[in-house]
Amino acid sequence: MNVREHTMSRISALFASVVGMTPTRGEATLPQDVSGWDSLAHIRFVYAIEREFGCELPEEFLVAGKPLGEFAAAVLGAQGA
Repeated sequence: MNVREHTMSRISALFASVVGMTPTRGEATLPQDVSGWDSLAHIRFVYAIEREFGCELPEEFLVAGKPLGEFAAAVLGAQGA
């Protein structure tokens, strides 16, 4: 498993923990794909990612709308990977 796959696996686990569902479309999962991914869950999800990876995501991630794969790319970018 490469670094991106490992990061995505951890993000998917965080997503399931916060939202209560597994990502329905993997990296392509969008908020409209999951009924439990509302604005409150989104903020909790962003905070969980930042805590888990010890990084700060760009402000644009505070607004829902990005697929899960972009969260993984942002984490890797923040970590310089």
